[in-house]
Amino acid sequence: MIEITDLGFHYTPRAPILRGVTTQLRGGMIYGLLGKNGAGKTTFLKIIMGLLRPNSGEIRVKGYNPTRRQTAFLSSIFYVPEDPFFPSGSLRRFVQSYGPFYPSFSKALFFELLEIFEVDRSVSFSSISFGQRKKAFIAFAIACQTNIIVMDEPTNGLDIPSKRQFRKVINHVINDSRLMIISSHQIRDLHSLIDAVIMVDEGEILIDHSLPEIEECLRFEVFRSEPGDEDLLYYERVPGGYLGVRAGRYDHSSLEIDLEILFNATLDRRDHMKVLLHKTQDYAQA
Repeated sequence: MIEITDLGFHYTPRAPILRGVTTQLRGGMIYGLLGKNGAGKTTFLKIIMGLLRPNSGEIRVKGYNPTRRQTAFLSSIFYVPEDPFFPSGSLRRFVQSYGPFYPSFSKALFFELLEIFEVDRSVSFSSISFGQRKKAFIAFAIACQTNIIVMDEPTNGLDIPSKRQFRKVINHVINDSRLMIISSHQIRDLHSLIDAVIMVDEGEILIDHSLPEIEECLRFEVFRSEPGDEDLLYYERVPGGYLGVRAGRYDHSSLEIDLEILFNATLDRRDHMKVLLHKTQDYAQA
């Protein structure tokens, strides 16, 4: 659905935000986009949406050049920014005004999602909290039933029960014809939700792998005392002991992938992790 080749973006040539980014994103997948603040995540998403024009390289989204902002492209993709625009009117008025722009929009699904998110359909945006407004906007995004949904920090402003509702809804609506990209610095919120990880740092992609590909080469283990194992790639202290990662295939004695440890290990052992993961990906594709 999305093909990106040698993509580069900068505001000033001496300070590139993205450089040489190449990736392919497929339908039926939920991608978790990770990176430190200022790593280029939001820029990456805005280029996909056609809100920013890359300085070099090529991008195609469902065959379209996003920067041309063609009607067929715009009706097939929806963007949930970190701080969406909320009009002052009622949710019903919002649906009447914006729903017709999306051919597959379902009012029934929108109201069903509002019920799951525990948002009153009769209220106006101005009369509810930021978290409630955010849930209503996410419900609308999903109800548009576009092939691609891009979300930037969607769980910001949501309380713990709402985050659980969010994960439940996303898992329920994903299918083979839909692609989702979820950017978040709250890595724990993506646990048990995503199918693949894209990690951006210093303008380049360090990780671009499905979870099964990661399990082919990394093992996550827990230790009661500080490990002295030189084979560990990385470890850190957690409540009750230490959590570490080493090279090796996942087995029944391993823990599930811990996204936070994966993130920290990749920053700490940047070059080593890049080589290890890409060797596994090349083997899987052979």
